[in-house]
Amino acid sequence: MYAGISLPNAASVGLHTAAGFTLIGVYPRVGFKFGAWHDVGWYSQVLVDPLPAIPAEPRPWRPDRSVAAAPPG
Repeated sequence: MYAGISLPNAASVGLHTAAGFTLIGVYPRVGFKFGAWHDVGWYSQVLVDPLPAIPAEPRPWRPDRSVAAAPPG
């Protein structure tokens, strides 16, 4: 699983680090927010360890139809 965090952002970095994410790279000055350019940290978390020798076949995506869309307004 991956997460992109605009930097600096100590709260978000702390949250993701506490959840098991690790920093794998930083893209310098690629995010523009609040009138300024920011670095974006790229974080990852391993979901399956060890990886299987042969991955399972992908399953088709089926949206959850039990959740009604919010009415426009």
